[in-house]
Amino acid sequence: MAMTGTTTPHLDPHDPLRHPLDPEEAARAIGAAADQDEAEGVMLTARGALTLLADSPSGCTEQFMRAHGFPAEVIAKLVEAGFATATTERVVAGNRALDVKRLKINDLGWVALTQH
Repeated sequence: MAMTGTTTPHLDPHDPLRHPLDPEEAARAIGAAADQDEAEGVMLTARGALTLLADSPSGCTEQFMRAHGFPAEVIAKLVEAGFATATTERVVAGNRALDVKRLKINDLGWVALTQH
């Protein structure tokens, strides 16, 4: 499997402006509304997605995560907020070449998982 594409930038887990350890701040980072119940629901979904990534040393494809019930919006927000990285891989299946996104938990995602 050949890898092509881009990787998301690494974010410093010690940056005080982007610290994920406060649940409300983390929820805002991944796009949760101000409503506390909704923020908690988004955080549970995001935590589940990070746990799946943490249990997969080589990461997971976006399709695999969606098959496990994680919405595309949550997956995208995890990457945008810096909790995971995404790379695009070219996979050849038969005589067809497909681009597949592979997600991996990064340092900031590990910090978020270990603190909550």
